[in-house]
Amino acid sequence: MSDLVIDIRRNPGGSLNSVSEVLGHLVKEELYVKYKERIKNSKYNIKNLEMAGIRYDENTKGKMIEKNSTLIIKPRFPTFEGKVWVLVDSSIASAALIFTAIVQNNKLGKVIGQKPVYSINTTTAGNIHYLPRVGLYVYIPGSYMYFPKYHEITLDYEFAMTKKEKLEWITGNSDPLLEKTLKLIRNK
Repeated sequence: MSDLVIDIRRNPGGSLNSVSEVLGHLVKEELYVKYKERIKNSKYNIKNLEMAGIRYDENTKGKMIEKNSTLIIKPRFPTFEGKVWVLVDSSIASAALIFTAIVQNNKLGKVIGQKPVYSINTTTAGNIHYLPRVGLYVYIPGSYMYFPKYHEITLDYEFAMTKKEKLEWITGNSDPLLEKTLKLIRNK
């Protein structure tokens, strides 16, 4: 196989573990990706503080703690050695954006599609709280991770779909972006 198309359109994100697992098949040696993590020092957040190696401190409760961290991407077998093409759209977020930024910034592949609108960051598992006065549940993320080195995704090939093409794609009748990508690959 000479070319691999990874389609992450409409992907709202997920786990950084998934990002490192997939990327592991694209690297020949360990890749270190630095990021910063912000965690609130709160009794409600003790589990996330522990996961980040930080002890809850009553003296600094309510303060934001910023920690430098590294995502280590280890090579995984089998390693793909061909050309990688990542299909994106404007709605990808979180870990999908981080995956795309790492692919692009480390020259692991080309990015095709529509420019994403969200910034390159993600959150970790948090807590759900019930607010009885308003009768709502709120979700408070455990921490916020951002990647200062990766500011935005720049498309290698921009293919915007018309409304009609997007409707055809959403309904599963055709995939204009994939068709354009396959034509691009054949002509390279």
